[in-house]
Amino acid sequence: MLSDTHTHTYFSPDSKSNPVDNILRAIENGQKYIAFTDHFDHGIKCGKTDYNFDTEKRSAEIENLRDIYGKRITILNGIETGQQPFENIRDFNAKKLAEYDFDCVIGSTHVIQGLDPYERVFFEGKTMEAAYTILLETLIANAKFWDNYDTVGHFDYSTRYAPYENRTLRYRDFPDLIDEFLKTVIAKNLALEFNTKTAGRVEPDPDIWVRYRELGGELITIGSDAHRPELVGDQFDRFGGFLKSCGFKYTFVFSGRKPVAEKID
Repeated sequence: MLSDTHTHTYFSPDSKSNPVDNILRAIENGQKYIAFTDHFDHGIKCGKTDYNFDTEKRSAEIENLRDIYGKRITILNGIETGQQPFENIRDFNAKKLAEYDFDCVIGSTHVIQGLDPYERVFFEGKTMEAAYTILLETLIANAKFWDNYDTVGHFDYSTRYAPYENRTLRYRDFPDLIDEFLKTVIAKNLALEFNTKTAGRVEPDPDIWVRYRELGGELITIGSDAHRPELVGDQFDRFGGFLKSCGFKYTFVFSGRKPVAEKID
């Protein structure tokens, strides 16, 4: 089974998952790797709690778990950083990344024009075309502005919470903007994440993934975005087949900030 490159534990304020339970689920799935990528989203809160974690405490726990489970699975110490096109946030993130030599760094857009689409206020008074245009423009701005990360996380995150009848982000509706986004990802040698949490809720458009490959994109990761242990590796067989149908032969895992290929069976 393909390895899960995007999971959360109780070090993320929106998850209660014990890392041990995530590991045992990944082993049960037959994964070779599991990446813990807890949230760091400067200036954003989950209730009254910051999206942040104690790097030293979490790293010590991961090292202990490696001692216990390391012969059965490779445990990767990762982070999911929240991106916005502002220097103060980028600089604050840089300080966090300097605290530890992470295996993998996901850069995700959770906030658009100061609003998290999860709250759905972002979509009020906007057509789908207007909302998705702003989404893509923000993704492009973040991809160009940010450095020091490996993977663009769930670029289609906003579609999970969109109020429209057909929420799929389709290439044919925004070809120029999507091309600019994909070309930026490729030029910066970043991986593009296929997020099964989003894909399980909103039908993914194969044309986006085919176009990514046509433009020269090869690096892709697959992540469940699991906030509960039972969702680690969720629907990987199904969507591994989807990626294979789009022409991809491998997904990648980042270990020591370097991509490692895993063949899609």
